[in-house]
Amino acid sequence: MKHTQKMRNSSIELLRVISMLMVVAHHFVVHNLDNAWDINGDSSRFLIAVFAAPLGKISIVSFFAVTAWFLCEKESGFRVSFQRVWKMELQVLFYAWGMCILFVIFDRKLLNVSTILKSFFPVSTDLWWYVTSYILFLLLFPFLNKGLYLLGKQYHLYLCLVTIVVWGGDSRGFTKWIHGFSE
Repeated sequence: MKHTQKMRNSSIELLRVISMLMVVAHHFVVHNLDNAWDINGDSSRFLIAVFAAPLGKISIVSFFAVTAWFLCEKESGFRVSFQRVWKMELQVLFYAWGMCILFVIFDRKLLNVSTILKSFFPVSTDLWWYVTSYILFLLLFPFLNKGLYLLGKQYHLYLCLVTIVVWGGDSRGFTKWIHGFSE
């Protein structure tokens, strides 16, 4: 299958940019040293805390979906996937080793055997969960892409609907709802 160069959809690109900003806002609120929920009457901080925390989780999925969308438009063979994995592995090693060196120079108390091991094997030790998940996706992508293509549009739609029904909501609420019928 020959892929041609297509113009990117600016609406999809905008969704990707907004998703990135929401992920950053989520990390600012959830992983900040100051507790964002201890707000002293500042309504702007309250709004950021209320919207950034849950929307950040949704934005991770949105960002990944847009990235997968663009991957589907490109060549998707095994060789290309392995090249993407290798390129990302090199980038991750650069950042992991760089941060390990910074720990050695500036803050040795944060340096331990676990940190050094994770710096030398960042993907396999799951140093950054998103990178590890994305690399696993890239390795599985040729199979998934081929399988979804062979599935056809109608069954692909059914698969999406079943997935949304099964994993789309809060499973604890769904479980309580189901148990409510059995009582």
